[in-house]
Amino acid sequence: MAKIHFIPYAKYEIKTDLNIIEIQERIAEEISTQSRVKKLFHDNKKKFRGKVGPHGFKLRKILDHRNSWNPTLKGQFIELEHGTLVKLKVSIHPIILIFSLLFTAFILFLGLANANSLVEALWPILIFFLLYIFTFFGFNLAAEQAVDTIYKTIGGRSH
Repeated sequence: MAKIHFIPYAKYEIKTDLNIIEIQERIAEEISTQSRVKKLFHDNKKKFRGKVGPHGFKLRKILDHRNSWNPTLKGQFIELEHGTLVKLKVSIHPIILIFSLLFTAFILFLGLANANSLVEALWPILIFFLLYIFTFFGFNLAAEQAVDTIYKTIGGRSH
């Protein structure tokens, strides 16, 4: 099920034998109604935070740790003759993406503007690649876990 994404965005399609109402019920059972503060004091076994409706859902996986690249899952239900197709879009939060781009641009600009030699110019480029690698692995690992969780929740056949 593992797909590698070079940008923090992915699309999946999950086919299931369930109808839309059954999918809504299964997802709703896994959505936490607790606030983030209460989560610190109570053990919550729910898997997601978000909302589900008659046409789709918007969720984020609940993690036991902090991960800025924890993706948002946006799903759309399409009724089929025998079951349902769930079109899933996975992306990081737009604020995280904007912050990462601005921070990376700032580091590159600052480093390249003050570089007096080739070696000094390589440092900001190295930092750029390190930030990309952190984003790459952070998003891919979190996206794979989130998609696997939604896949198991709705009893998907393929994605």
